[in-house]
Amino acid sequence: MMSSKTALQTSNFKGLISGRSLVEKIRNFSSSVSNNEEAQTDQFFVPGKRGYSPQFAPPKNWPSRPKPKAPLKTPDEIPSPSAKQLKEADPRKPRFTFNLEMKKVRYQYYKENLAKKIERQAQIEKTIAQRNVERQQQISAHLAKTKDYIEKYTSDPYSSYNVLNPEGETVLSVPELVAGKKKDSPKSEDSSSSSEQLNASSKVVSIETADISEPSARLRPPRVTVSYPVEENRIVKQVRSERRHHIEEIKKRRRMENLVKLYHDSSDFVTFDNLEYKIKEYFANTGTSLYMTIEEAVASKSGNGGMLSTLETLDRTNKLKNALNGTEGHDDRVGLDRIIEYAERNGKTSE
Repeated sequence: MMSSKTALQTSNFKGLISGRSLVEKIRNFSSSVSNNEEAQTDQFFVPGKRGYSPQFAPPKNWPSRPKPKAPLKTPDEIPSPSAKQLKEADPRKPRFTFNLEMKKVRYQYYKENLAKKIERQAQIEKTIAQRNVERQQQISAHLAKTKDYIEKYTSDPYSSYNVLNPEGETVLSVPELVAGKKKDSPKSEDSSSSSEQLNASSKVVSIETADISEPSARLRPPRVTVSYPVEENRIVKQVRSERRHHIEEIKKRRRMENLVKLYHDSSDFVTFDNLEYKIKEYFANTGTSLYMTIEEAVASKSGNGGMLSTLETLDRTNKLKNALNGTEGHDDRVGLDRIIEYAERNGKTSE
């Protein structure tokens, strides 16, 4: 009796365990489905703009996310104005009148915008098709021109291709071979040899024009010989060298003139040893100042005919004297030309 009771209890316990496992599986499945729905709603949900929050279920018989609307393609697909839009506005309700007018304007603008978008798309497609046709015409014209050029080039016996081709055969040697065969062979052999030559030449032309159907970038230009202007290049190189040396000489002389000027000007530098002498010299020569006011400059120019001031005249006179005598500065100091002559003279005497 006890054994039967224990068996019944164990069977009931196993059934209870299996029932609990089934309930857990159902809960897990439902939770996974709800999680997927929540993930989808989370992606679509934007607070304050669209969708429902994951913490709240949507209303009964209402989807969690709306069905996507098919975009309108033509103005004819736009629904006609509603009865409320066609209703006449009450002048006693200005806000209602304004909203009604705005609805009409939005409806009109949307319809016009959709029509213009269709026109722009059609114009774009038309332009693309026209450009494709023009491109094909350009390619065909280029291919025909290239084919004609290659045929003329290969058929010319004196072209660089026939005189010197990759196979080492030339058309210029063909008449000599034909003339030699005429002496030793009958007319039949001559006709057969001429036909073979024509076939060979046509074969060359066919080989050259076989790649015409390929893109123009793959077409190889015919072989040509180029002669380099050796003598002209030598003359140009010599002229460039002479010009470069001339420019270097000008730079060198200008640098030496600046050094000579700096050397002469260094004697007038104010140092600690000659400070008192420079001060006395300045106060002794206050009457002849190197600086002038505007009134003095105007008076000086009017006195010299209105062209140059006194200082400008002295400066130009000093420059002219230095150019004629080969000196430097305002007190007739030794210039660059005399220094070069002295160096050359001493070099010759020392030799």
